[in-house]
Amino acid sequence: MDNPVTPAPMPPIPDETTESTGSWLRENLVNIVLGLICLTVVLRYLDPLSVVLAGAGLTFIIFIHELGHFAAAKLCNVRVEAFSIGFGPPLPFCSYKYGETTYKLCLVPLGGFVKMLGEGDGTNDDTADTDPRSFKNQSVPERMLIISAGVIMNILLACVLFVIVYMHGLEEIPATVARMEAGGTAWRLNIHSGSEIRKIGNRENPWFDDLRPIVWATNKGDLVDLKIDDNGTIRDLKGEPIRDEGAPFPVLGILPMESLSLIRGDKFNTPPFIPDSAASQAKDAEGHPLFHSGDTLVGMSDPDTPDRKVTPIKSGANDARGDIFVYHRRLARLATEPITFEVTRTSGETASITVPPAYRRDTGMRMRMGSIVATRVGSPAEAAKVQPKEGTNPGDRIVEVEFANADKTVTVLTSGKVEATTGRVVKPLDPLKLPTELTQWADRTPGPKRVTLTVWREQEGDHAEKRIALELPWDEVGRFDVTTEMKAQTPIAINGLGLAYHVQAVVDSVTPGGPAATAGLQPNDACEAVRIRAKDATGTVDEGRWETIKPHQWAFVDELLQRVSPFEADVRVNRGGQPVEVRLGTVEDRDYSRTDRGLILATQTRIQKANSIGEALQMGADRTLRMIQTTYINLYAMVFGRVSAVQTMSGPITLARISYILAGESVWKLILMLALININLAVVNFLPIPLLDGGHMMFLIYEAFRGKPPPERVHILLTYVGFFFVICLMLFTIGLDIYRLLKVWLRW
Repeated sequence: MDNPVTPAPMPPIPDETTESTGSWLRENLVNIVLGLICLTVVLRYLDPLSVVLAGAGLTFIIFIHELGHFAAAKLCNVRVEAFSIGFGPPLPFCSYKYGETTYKLCLVPLGGFVKMLGEGDGTNDDTADTDPRSFKNQSVPERMLIISAGVIMNILLACVLFVIVYMHGLEEIPATVARMEAGGTAWRLNIHSGSEIRKIGNRENPWFDDLRPIVWATNKGDLVDLKIDDNGTIRDLKGEPIRDEGAPFPVLGILPMESLSLIRGDKFNTPPFIPDSAASQAKDAEGHPLFHSGDTLVGMSDPDTPDRKVTPIKSGANDARGDIFVYHRRLARLATEPITFEVTRTSGETASITVPPAYRRDTGMRMRMGSIVATRVGSPAEAAKVQPKEGTNPGDRIVEVEFANADKTVTVLTSGKVEATTGRVVKPLDPLKLPTELTQWADRTPGPKRVTLTVWREQEGDHAEKRIALELPWDEVGRFDVTTEMKAQTPIAINGLGLAYHVQAVVDSVTPGGPAATAGLQPNDACEAVRIRAKDATGTVDEGRWETIKPHQWAFVDELLQRVSPFEADVRVNRGGQPVEVRLGTVEDRDYSRTDRGLILATQTRIQKANSIGEALQMGADRTLRMIQTTYINLYAMVFGRVSAVQTMSGPITLARISYILAGESVWKLILMLALININLAVVNFLPIPLLDGGHMMFLIYEAFRGKPPPERVHILLTYVGFFFVICLMLFTIGLDIYRLLKVWLRW
């Protein structure tokens, strides 16, 4: 950040080279002690090399920015009095005067400045007014060049860094739809898992990271143009990104594609599986996990072979979606059986590992069915005219499900009391178990299948509810789409029918002797808050914190109970107007299996590498322009409320922390991060805010049009306003950084 234009007089810069080391030590004793403490922390808890690399990279960015101002000033024959990296007192032996300029490295490395004669110092110095080498005596175009030179240098540096990365090869995440949020935009458009996004808005052949800024820039009601490649079939679609209440930004509701490699261990030794999951149960004779970080899945049990023979995980010639979707399809078809995986270690060795089935963790209570909130375009639910919740329409609510079994019997799932008769099996309708119930039925029933849904539907006019029976065919293609409960607002999807519904946080019934009954829960208890107890990779149980849940958000709570250990939570319920707090446990329900075995897969990437320096220059320039556009789009989205500034902004502590982490992983990732920081610094520093380069440029534009600078009082007032804004912004972002660090360290 450049030296601010302030109304207060600035004293002449002394020649720091004459200052004795002893006097410097006495004046900066407190700062020295704090510096030694920081150095001790680095040597004790951090990797010194990563700290040096990250610090050198961030300092280099500041140096390049100030060098731009310095070089432009010298080009315009302006007298430069000081060139500083950092603020505050100069470090010992880091300040010297060469010619007319004092060069120094200061104690606080948050920015820097170039001090030029006559540069807005607010003095009445006759020399600054009359000296032809004074900044204020240069022409407007020359001053514009000097002011903008720092930003130009940052953009050029970013371009150079991108070129370097593309020459080496840059990992990019393909814009392939892997998992979808149930009821989200992509799910509603009936986009299938494995589909590739060929175009979004005006962006052709995007990468996954290109999607976010385009989606963020939309306003409520805006539609995004999408071109989807669904296994060779091109579809042109329009969809509105959804921003749920409390969400930081609007989304399409998709997650990037996974690879067949397990995540690699980090410095926290995070295992490549969820603690206490089915995958974690695969251990050797000494009790050590059989799945290792970085293992690659190369084969698994094949449901199309006798005795579930292990075959390579390879997609066929007629399926272009990739091997990962063969993996997910086999998981779905073998949900009730053990699966044997063949893995290749990072050492090159191979191993065969058998993982038992994963079962639902049942709480022993049946929650109340909520309204249908979404249907998929072209799905059986849409064809049957199922009415989702929209506007004042409360939406259909499922009260009964009926389907014919392969043995000619009929199963009825009902929320009411229905007598079982010959050939009819009657069971309670549990909204949390319904998707599993239907997929297990579909897997064991050959040929075309149909499901009869009975729904309560509010009638127009008198608002009375009426039972309506709807017959829906089963969709085998949509059944294998991979959906997930990504947020608290996310409903539960039945992909084979193309509908999604909420689950109310109200207890409908309690199983005698089950966990809920043991905890003292009763029918009609309304759950209002939960505190999930989770176990980390070291086995430490984190009590968590209380989270308020809304009446329709129980599906998300149940998903957390399925995925965390020790599979229990504290629940606060409203019982007749009185708060009651209980600890709710779970038990395995072996009648209902889960597809997910608990393996954590790494995100799939593709290497973008230039074949020549010319191609690298073109790719680097294109990436630079894209990132500038992306940064402005993100700022636009923040200003107009489409993106939460609290949840998306970061300050210098976060930038330093991320740079340190990336420096420890790969120098190429650090270079990429520095390129991105350069772009953000350039864009933010050129915003029309007094005190920043962009604010100076606005004053110069005013002077160019009016033929004279703005009135001094206006200049001073706006400078104070800019100073106040920048200070508030810095305090805000640093406060966010500290809050996030505390959340990680204290597990809030």
